Amino acid sequence: MTEMFWTVATSTTALSIVAVIMVAAGVVAHFPFIKRIPVLAPYVVFAGFISYLALADLALCIGYRIADEHAETMRLQGDLARSNRQLAEQKATAKDAERIANEKAAEANELKGKVADYEKALEAAAAANPQSACALSDDDVARLRALSVRRPRKH
Repeated sequence: MTEMFWTVATSTTALSIVAVIMVAAGVVAHFPFIKRIPVLAPYVVFAGFISYLALADLALCIGYRIADEHAETMRLQGDLARSNRQLAEQKATAKDAERIANEKAAEANELKGKVADYEKALEAAAAANPQSACALSDDDVARLRALSVRRPRKH
C-alpha cells in the first residue's frame, strides 16, 4: 500500500498537478494587482500558505523519486556486474572444457596410432610364421597390456 502511494505521489501527473497549484497560488499570493481584485483579496494570505506548502510537497516528492530511481539504478548496476562475472566464469569454463576436449582428442589419436602399430606388428608376426598356432610372443602380450593401462587424470 505504501509503495502504491509513493508511486502515485511521485508520478509525473501528480507532480504536474502540484506544480500547477503551486504556481497558481504563488501568482495569487505574490502579485500586487491580485490584491485589488475583490473576489481574490481574502485568499491572498491563504494562497501564500498553499504555495509554500505545495513547494514543500513538490520538493519532498521529487526528492523521493530521485532517491528511488537512484536506488533502482544501483540495484541494476549490481545485477549487471553479477551477470558480467557469471559470463566471464562461463567463458573460462568453456575454454577449459575446449582445452580438455582437445587434449582428450589428441590422446585418443595417439592411442589409435599405437593400436594400429600393434595390429601391423601382429600381422607381420603372423605373416612371418604362418605355421605357428599362436603367433603372440611375451613381448606382444606386454605391449598389449601397456596399451590397456589407464592413465591417471590430470584434471
